[in-house]
Amino acid sequence: ANAAGLFTLMDEEAEDADTYFKLILGPNVRRIADWEFSGARIDTLVMHADSKLESIGRSAFESCSNMKAQLHFAEGLKVIGRSAFEGCKSLSASLSLPASLEEIGQHAFSGVCVDELYLNLPFPMQQNMVSNYWEGLICNGRVTIGKDVTEIASDLFSRSPFTVTSLLFEEG
Repeated sequence: ANAAGLFTLMDEEAEDADTYFKLILGPNVRRIADWEFSGARIDTLVMHADSKLESIGRSAFESCSNMKAQLHFAEGLKVIGRSAFEGCKSLSASLSLPASLEEIGQHAFSGVCVDELYLNLPFPMQQNMVSNYWEGLICNGRVTIGKDVTEIASDLFSRSPFTVTSLLFEEG
């Protein structure tokens, strides 16, 4: 753990060139700095359900190509920085973005492939924001639009290779 006990890196194997680490983000982590874990040999990312995370910095996890996680961000997350998860090609289950999100940086999820995408962004998702959100994100499955979404541009997903098998709208 770091000095404040916010991050824990666990090494299950002896130290060698092929060793990967499990990263556990403590419930009191509020900010992940720019380039904090960029290129790190992380294979598992664990976030607490009651996370107080507010900001993920620019390129915070960029090129963590073996990192596996289901990215279910808790309410309270406001910013996902530019290229935050770019190149994390092993993230492949689901991505859930909370209503508290105010900003997603360009290429934040470039190279990420998900089977399920949950969007509950209360601000209008307009075409001029498309490159900031989805450019390079690959979705091969279900998309659920949350109840707080107020507007969707007709070409919202036009710049990403989405294969949507079902589109659902939350009631509310």
